[in-house]
Amino acid sequence: MAPNFPGASTRCPKSSLEHQSPLSVPQPAFPVVILGNTLEANGYLLDREPDLARREVLIRGFRVANERSLLWLGDRKLVITEAPVAHLDYLRNTLGYTQLQHAHPQSPSGSICADILREPELLHQLLAYVGDAGAVQLVPYATTPALLKLAAMLREEYGLTVHLPESPTPENLWLRNYVQTKLGFRTLVGTWLGGDAMPEGYVARSVEEAGAIAHQFLRRGQACIVKASMGFLGIGHTVFRPAAIPSRDEIDATLRQNPYYVGDLLIVEALIPSTQGLSPSAEVVVPANPAEPPDLAAVCAQQVLPSGAYAGELVSPDWAVAPWYEALTTAALAIGRRLQAMGYIGHFDLDGIVDDAGTLYLLEVNARRTGGTHVYELAKLLLGENRARSATLLSRTSTPCPAVSNWTELAEAIADLLYPQPDGWGVVITNSAALDRHQVGYVILAASQAHALAMQQALMARLDSRKYQ
Repeated sequence: MAPNFPGASTRCPKSSLEHQSPLSVPQPAFPVVILGNTLEANGYLLDREPDLARREVLIRGFRVANERSLLWLGDRKLVITEAPVAHLDYLRNTLGYTQLQHAHPQSPSGSICADILREPELLHQLLAYVGDAGAVQLVPYATTPALLKLAAMLREEYGLTVHLPESPTPENLWLRNYVQTKLGFRTLVGTWLGGDAMPEGYVARSVEEAGAIAHQFLRRGQACIVKASMGFLGIGHTVFRPAAIPSRDEIDATLRQNPYYVGDLLIVEALIPSTQGLSPSAEVVVPANPAEPPDLAAVCAQQVLPSGAYAGELVSPDWAVAPWYEALTTAALAIGRRLQAMGYIGHFDLDGIVDDAGTLYLLEVNARRTGGTHVYELAKLLLGENRARSATLLSRTSTPCPAVSNWTELAEAIADLLYPQPDGWGVVITNSAALDRHQVGYVILAASQAHALAMQQALMARLDSRKYQ
């Protein structure tokens, strides 16, 4: 049974796709500029990778992922991403994003906001979009110092009124950065909800200290995981299992070889056994108006590859009756109220894992828009509020497509699966930047989980072999 976390609210939303507070949505009276700054927010960790080829693979992955920002916040907006978008006409002509405008740097540096300041043409596109409005709303993937610098420049040098409806103020940016570290999460959420809300874990100041803690876990027959405090998406995690207890020297040698631990605190925590790999996540929006309470946006089950890498999300109305749902949503809203009281503004998600006995453990907070934000915002636009609540939504940011390598081939291969099918459901392509490397991203809109999985199977068959045409 899921634990009743201390200090949590008794409010329990009844759907896995809840109404987003209108105060958290940019008001259409002012032009909206969306910044797909995924690399800008996460590049610090990728810089720890010494293998340049591996680093480039990770960078390409983030550049692909930032195409999800094209689907945020409805139709009317300018979206700036890292690179050209092959499926832009598809979004406009087929999905109805008729007022979507797009721009990208000519020489991306890994920081969208810095690129806008550095490339006159990109800055001109932004200013031209704002036009005579005199004001702009900047909505990023994540709030960064570079975003705040861009906002200040637009105010001071161009006289614009710059609204940041999903960003904490500069003096509260530390909170965004702190709560999404593993240490910050364990400190804040442990204080607010109690230590039993999360797996048993300890902070280590060195590889050697982490090795000693890991060895202690193994000696008592408990598998454990070592994480960099500033890590994300499972990058650099090390798992030790007690089947064959390694020596202290072997553990230390393994940890020393991990470049993602350099210059960081380490967290060593019990590995929660979850045969089904059930890792639910609740996304919450903390509005800029402190009088408006945090709002539950969606509940997802994270889709994870056998390697442990994040793959996508499954949103389903079935989650509302799952035994872990109330504990997760109650905890997420309680954390949202605590963060709001400290000055946080914007999206965050709370990730957890459900063990084989059905107990929910909380793992981390991601203080930004997430891998699921585009899924439910897309569904609301295409299906409408009510139908989106009852729909099943299945996403993959990147999946193999051996049979296709460009947009024309892809559209031809899956034409009859694309949204909208005659029944009003279908597949939506979300990421095309890696098509030349035989990778594509999608969201499936379906009537049920069984329907979604059947569509996914049909899609995979088409992407794997042209004989299915």
